[in-house]
Amino acid sequence: MKGSNDEIEAAASKIESEADALHKFIERVFFLYSSSPLWSQLMTEYEAIKTIWSRGKMTEETTITTTTSPAPPMKRIITVCSAGLCRSVSLADVLKLHFEPCDVIPLGVDRNFEVKDILFDWADHIVVMYHKFEKRIPEKHASKVLLCDVGPDTYGTPKNPELIGKVWRWARENQERLGIVEHQKKL
Repeated sequence: MKGSNDEIEAAASKIESEADALHKFIERVFFLYSSSPLWSQLMTEYEAIKTIWSRGKMTEETTITTTTSPAPPMKRIITVCSAGLCRSVSLADVLKLHFEPCDVIPLGVDRNFEVKDILFDWADHIVVMYHKFEKRIPEKHASKVLLCDVGPDTYGTPKNPELIGKVWRWARENQERLGIVEHQKKL
């Protein structure tokens, strides 16, 4: 490389700064996707890259090889209550935080008009939180519907202990039907 020592030091400093920024970005992505079934594979590859980089042996020719089993297919689940703010959020939180592999979106049957059909098409399962909502799901999606009947909204918050107990029980009883498993990761 041609150039003065100052130019070389400036270039090295710039590369180090960009590497730090990339490192922070990667950590943020890992934080956002830590509940994904791909988490352990990503962490293995990331740690390998970090180790090689810290030893100064990272080159354009460096290849990272890890052996991991393929991740199971992600189950797409919509949880449905009247407004999408309490009952459906409670079940969505339990599923997202404690079961895998799943992507869960709470939805209100009285809201989200413009995206309902798109989400129902996207979903593998539609879980309604009260039996009266079953008739609000379009007929073409009836085969996807499961009932987690926690009754009318008398809970006030998705963090209500009684509600959380009911959705936990339902999630554990129906994990096989949903194609998900409860994981034992510490949160």
